[in-house]
This record gives sequence, structure tokens and C-alpha cells, in this order.
Amino acid sequence: MPDIRDVVPTRSALLELELERSFVSDGHEFLDQKRLLLANEALRCLAELDSMRSELTSALALAQQSLVRAASRHGIEELDVHPIAETEFQFETRDRSFLGLTLVQAELLRRDGPIPEAVNPSPEARSCTARFRDLLALSARIAAVSTNLDRLFDEYRRTQRRVRALENVLLPELDRTIDHLEDQLESQDREEMLRARLAVRQSKAAGA
Repeated sequence: MPDIRDVVPTRSALLELELERSFVSDGHEFLDQKRLLLANEALRCLAELDSMRSELTSALALAQQSLVRAASRHGIEELDVHPIAETEFQFETRDRSFLGLTLVQAELLRRDGPIPEAVNPSPEARSCTARFRDLLALSARIAAVSTNLDRLFDEYRRTQRRVRALENVLLPELDRTIDHLEDQLESQDREEMLRARLAVRQSKAAGA
């Protein structure tokens, strides 16, 4: 934007600046709405993440309990040599667009195969295996929501900076320039009126 002192006070310049201010004002309104929508979506994701963390806390407690029971029955050394469950994992993601931002939904799909027979099998060992499988699946969902929150916060901060730049810099500068031009044009109009009156008086005086 040109310096206020460099703007030639004309009607066309004033109209140009008023049109520019209208465009900037529309842009500010759009960015302000975008900022609110980003904040709402971030709050929704935060609530979802809080719910998942509560679920994770419960799942961790169950996994720890099952591990303690299995270790109590078999001992750490025997439990350590139990056969590993035949499980296939597939990380599945689906993208969705939100205000031009790519958000992701993720799920850890698993196909549980048969657990190889242990020398000393037990319900405690099988329960321990199942509980830790559940933890893996839940962790994948939490990772996706956390990623979405990072992207939303980054975009919110960028949008916030743009909104503040328009609010605190560009719009006030445009307003000051428009006010300056209006004052200059009013002064020019007054001078023109005075010159016109003076010309009329001089014409009447010459005619007399």
C-alpha cells in the first residue's frame, strides 16, 4: 500500500481505496469465520482425544493386571518364552478435507490368527495377549487424532496472524488514508467554492 503522503487526492483514488477496503474487509470476515471453524473443530478433536485417553487409561490398567496375573502364574522367564500370537496388522487411513486442510482417520486393522500352543498354556497368558493387542489398535486411533490437532493448531495460528494483520495494520492504514483523502477533497471543494464566489463577485464588479 502506498504511503499516505504519496496518494494524490482525487475522486478516483478515493473510490479505488474504498473498493480496496471493501475487499480487505470481506477477506477479514472470511478469515475470522475460518478461525472460528478451526477452533470449533480443534475443540471437537480435543474432546475426542480426551475420551480416547480415558479409554487408554482403562485399557492400560487391564493390560497391566493381565500381565501381573500371567507373570504370577508362569513367572517372567516362562512367560517370556511363550509363543507369539499370529496376528496380521494393517494400518488403514482415510483422508478428509476440512477448510482445505487434510485431516486423517486411522485404524489399525488386525487379523488374529491362532495362538500357537504353549507348553504350559493358561487363560491368564491368553488374556495378556488379547489386552496388549487392544492397546495397539487404540494407539493408532489416538495417533491420528493427535496429528489432526497439530494440523488444526498450526492452521489456526497462521489464520490468527493474518486476521490480526488485517485488524491492526492494513484496515487501520486504509481508514487513515481514506480519511486523509476525504479531508483533502473537502478542502479542495471549499477552495473551489471560494474561487467560484470570488469570480462571480469580480464579474459583477466589472459589469457595474
